[in-house]
Amino acid sequence: MALPVPQQASHPLISREAGAKPISIRPVLDKNPVVLVVDDDETMCETFERAFDHEKIEIISASNGLQGLRIARHLDVDVLIVDHRLPDLGGLELVRRLHAAGRHLPFILISGYVTIPVAVEAMQLGAVTVLEKPVDLDDVLVAIRRALHAHGARRAARPPAHVDTSIAPGGDEAHSSPSSTAERWAMLVLRALASPSDFRTLDAWARTVHMSRSALTECCRLVHILPRDARDFTRLLRAIIHADEVWYPEALMDFADSRTLRRVLGRAGLADATEAPTIEDFLQRQQWISADNPALAALRAACRDCALSRPLHQPAPR
Repeated sequence: MALPVPQQASHPLISREAGAKPISIRPVLDKNPVVLVVDDDETMCETFERAFDHEKIEIISASNGLQGLRIARHLDVDVLIVDHRLPDLGGLELVRRLHAAGRHLPFILISGYVTIPVAVEAMQLGAVTVLEKPVDLDDVLVAIRRALHAHGARRAARPPAHVDTSIAPGGDEAHSSPSSTAERWAMLVLRALASPSDFRTLDAWARTVHMSRSALTECCRLVHILPRDARDFTRLLRAIIHADEVWYPEALMDFADSRTLRRVLGRAGLADATEAPTIEDFLQRQQWISADNPALAALRAACRDCALSRPLHQPAPR
């Protein structure tokens, strides 16, 4: 069933590309799915409610974090959509409090400006995706569908969450953790991208992601990537993410000499680059990780889910 978008559902923070084909979602649960939208913008909540009604998705809205927290803890909600900035507590703080109460809902974070630290923290907490405003309704629907498929199997195995004590603490803990070695490796790379400075050694990378060097190197070996290759790959990706329009890697990476820098840029496929490449260009050009390695696919998917693109500058005051 195509998703018609009523004219009255338009909103400056919600968009759909002209001519884009609407996306349909078929419920994957034994009842209409329930989505909790927590956003202080009432117009956006109403827009979601009107648009999703055609997909038989029940919308519950909350205008602040504490209200959303109470609803999520006491009602049988399937998916959470939460704004990063709320008047009382942030969207990620809301998710952390739900986790502390034993409630591990699949959630979608929306934000007026997606930064690397926010995106990485959201994925670590189990976000299905992070969407930057203005959000596209089709993107939201795709994310809800993914969340419902991931949540459906677990839902049948647990009692409804009408009260806090009806859910065993940690019952959905697997949701917030990567499900494969490739995904765990990709998460280590993502976490390193938020580092404020370059890391020349494996020890420095390990400290950045708060784990031992031995655990880090073992994770690299399990995905068939040499640890030092993984380190240099991650350093280049971090430089690309933090670069301005003018590509000046010497200012972003700490190399002992220009010869070493040229060697690394050569393996990155960027020896002759004069402009900062896109993430996808780099992933295709680089020579450290084979194109068919599942770890590379996992990283590409994680970057997409985090809404990472290049360049990412410091956000302007909101």
